[in-house]
Amino acid sequence: PSGACSVAVRPNPFEDRLVVWLNEEAGCEPFFTLFDATGRRVKEQLLNPGYNHIPTRDLPAAVYFWQAAAGGDVVGKGKVVRVF
Repeated sequence: PSGACSVAVRPNPFEDRLVVWLNEEAGCEPFFTLFDATGRRVKEQLLNPGYNHIPTRDLPAAVYFWQAAAGGDVVGKGKVVRVF
């Protein structure tokens, strides 16, 4: 059901990884996508229930936008900052 899929992204600001949490009872399988300020996809990963670790050491310090989408529906989105 819509709204049952809950995603949280921490820490913010981040350094060498992002931790993306997906509600374990959600019953959805969203894709997490990280975009740079120009809208280019820089990371994409299918989320599993619980904690998902996304390595970011290869990304420069900048502002990034994230989105989690399942079945064509956006279930979460936000902004994070990469620092060194």
